[in-house]
Amino acid sequence: MPKKSHRPWPERNYNKPIEFTGYYGCLENSFPVTILVGGIRYPSVEHALQATKVSDVFLKHKISKTEYLPTVLKLLEDTPVRPNWKDVRYATLEQLMRLKFQTSSKCKDVLISTGARPLLSPKDAMMGKILMKIRNEIVGRAN
Repeated sequence: MPKKSHRPWPERNYNKPIEFTGYYGCLENSFPVTILVGGIRYPSVEHALQATKVSDVFLKHKISKTEYLPTVLKLLEDTPVRPNWKDVRYATLEQLMRLKFQTSSKCKDVLISTGARPLLSPKDAMMGKILMKIRNEIVGRAN
């Protein structure tokens, strides 16, 4: 019987895109990594992203203290978003993802371990592109 490999990451199929589950779950926006934005600590990138949609500081603090993301979305249901949100959404997401990988060496290592494989977010195709851009920059700095 062959021995099982004890690699720190799963076997790689270089042609298959990576989805953000299991070992790669920390690539997801909702993965718990504390993100500091504007003096407020958020429990995940997704919390911080939702908070950047609004200008109400009280609501931003409330979002930072709300663990369950569906509750955060419920808080924002009747709240108007910033007028320029559609224009700054992806630049904001990219900035928050950069903070995540600066903050969490575990997540950074997982991102690097994806090699050159495509990254697919089940929620947002742009997020995969942003992650691949950040990965290429991190790997480029390491070489």
